[in-house]
Amino acid sequence: MSQYAKKLLSFLLLFPCLVLLSGCSQPGKGTKGEEQKFLVRYEAQGTFAAECDIFYITRSSEVAPDQENKGGVSLQDKVSLPWSLSFAVTVTKLRPFNTQVSAVCGDNIANSAEVAIFIDDVEKARDSKTGRNVSATAEYRLTLD
Repeated sequence: MSQYAKKLLSFLLLFPCLVLLSGCSQPGKGTKGEEQKFLVRYEAQGTFAAECDIFYITRSSEVAPDQENKGGVSLQDKVSLPWSLSFAVTVTKLRPFNTQVSAVCGDNIANSAEVAIFIDDVEKARDSKTGRNVSATAEYRLTLD
């Protein structure tokens, strides 16, 4: 095989790879289309006369790409129902976000507690429990496809 034919064959084999690789961005650079801001809303409601404890996951906006839930679990102690909390979160392909909310309630008589997660005003998860001492928990993983 001639020197020219070898160079041509090498070029023909490498060119498709270069074309494919040039279309890829570096991980974590956050180009448009690779990140999206969402509005998360947690809600808790129920028939408990006694106050409930609400646990939920939040994330601060200043997080490294490898930190899933900086800010972690938060607690609002002795909350009267209904209760709600809204916040914005930016999700990337490398940094998804796990939403979770729980209502832990107890009383001398059976009652109900219900929690829900809304993403951009669309319900994504709901849970309800009935009893004297209940824990209703809803969770949803927010990712980019």
